[in-house]
Amino acid sequence: MSGSSQLLPEKSEHLFDRWTVLVLLAAGVGALGLIAVRLYEATIVGPLNYNEGWNAYHALRLQQTGSPYPPPGGLVVNNYTPLWFSLLSAAGILTDNLIFAGRFIATMGLWTMFALAAAIGHALRGSAGALAAFVAVLFVFASEANLYIGIADPQFVAQAAGAFALLLCVRARSATDVQYLAAMAVAVLAGFLKHNLAALPFALLVAALFERRATFLRVLLIAGVALAAGYLLSALVGGLAWPHQLLSARVYTLARLFRNGVPFVTANALGLFLAAVGLYTLPRGHVRRVLAIYLVTAVPLALFFVGGDGVAVNIFFDSMVIMAISASLIAGARGSIRRPGVAGTSAPQIPPWTGALTLAAFFAVIGFPQFLETGLRLRHPEEFDQRARAFQDDVRFLREQPGSAICYQPALCYLAGKPLVYDPFNADQALLTGAMSADQVRNILQRENVQVIHASGTTPDSRGVPAPLAAEVASEFSVIRENENGAFYVRRR
Repeated sequence: MSGSSQLLPEKSEHLFDRWTVLVLLAAGVGALGLIAVRLYEATIVGPLNYNEGWNAYHALRLQQTGSPYPPPGGLVVNNYTPLWFSLLSAAGILTDNLIFAGRFIATMGLWTMFALAAAIGHALRGSAGALAAFVAVLFVFASEANLYIGIADPQFVAQAAGAFALLLCVRARSATDVQYLAAMAVAVLAGFLKHNLAALPFALLVAALFERRATFLRVLLIAGVALAAGYLLSALVGGLAWPHQLLSARVYTLARLFRNGVPFVTANALGLFLAAVGLYTLPRGHVRRVLAIYLVTAVPLALFFVGGDGVAVNIFFDSMVIMAISASLIAGARGSIRRPGVAGTSAPQIPPWTGALTLAAFFAVIGFPQFLETGLRLRHPEEFDQRARAFQDDVRFLREQPGSAICYQPALCYLAGKPLVYDPFNADQALLTGAMSADQVRNILQRENVQVIHASGTTPDSRGVPAPLAAEVASEFSVIRENENGAFYVRRR
């Protein structure tokens, strides 16, 4: 098998027919509206996600101690890679609020990913492909990842790095091209920002198997060098033993896999089918091979991991990127797309109206639920401000309380200046998996002298109340403050 003379498809520089343009404009405007609503929510002080305060605490730990990782054996766990916390703590130079710093970084990563999607589309289909890919990725994320937009988390930064690797791949003339090798290096390093990005480097490596042995070995060598570089760079922040931090206790069930995986597959069945058709319109070669392997790897990998407790929609982001870009290829595949210099080779011909019809169906299927949900939220816009004011009052109240505190939303304790003594989600996972006993948890918390607990409700089994302390909370704590954000339990004095 030869890697010689693999050239990119000739870019189609014509514009779409008017119906395709109208579909793309409508979808683009709608997606921007959804994102605008979500980014407005990100301007409030309250937490958008559990991870926001959790990330801020570990970045603060890095600033104060030189390591983002807590001592072993406690009730606080950090199972993220260290490079993200370096980036977040560096942003702390500009603001003391690491939650807002994280939101800004993540939002920049989001828009960078959108821009890179347009560049990928341009490399594959010219100006028409750039518009189609940009709108497709924009719409998919605005619809299916809406509640993840704006939160302080490394996922979008890592996805932007992955999109850059994909751009290098599609611009490469062959698997022997230096851009292909650079794509492998960047794809591997992206995994050191968020460790769930394995599909693209796997696709790049497997695709190289179809080339000469020397080509595959060269790609494998680059992957190994990038792995070593990423590990050593991370070790400068997290220490040489940092990888063991990723192996935190996690409940995994098949019931959760089906509960979260089946809705994704059913909601995106049309999109996945259109992605396969879009890939078929590409000429044979390393580009189509990598994109196809990327697609068939990303979806099963996400479905496997979604069975873990606490695994959110971000596990599907790789699947969403490649699905949207591949499906958008239909809109740009008008006529015959030939490879220059290779006689008699062309992609299948696509009727002009196909792009408009298929994209309209694609956008309608995935977008309707989110437009409905956002519309219902906007019926009462005053609730945004009410929640923000209530949260600010909660922060002031907790700041005035003596002693340690437990918060089911770590952002509350972080903004109130309380140390993180209990990581509700990860500590519960340790209990449920048997990694820690109830007695161990109880003994540690008693040493911490917890005086305040902020939980999701007013019963001892509410989220945020450590299960081993439920009896103690019922007998020694009183609920003295309650609102839409939760309830405060304060130890009786």
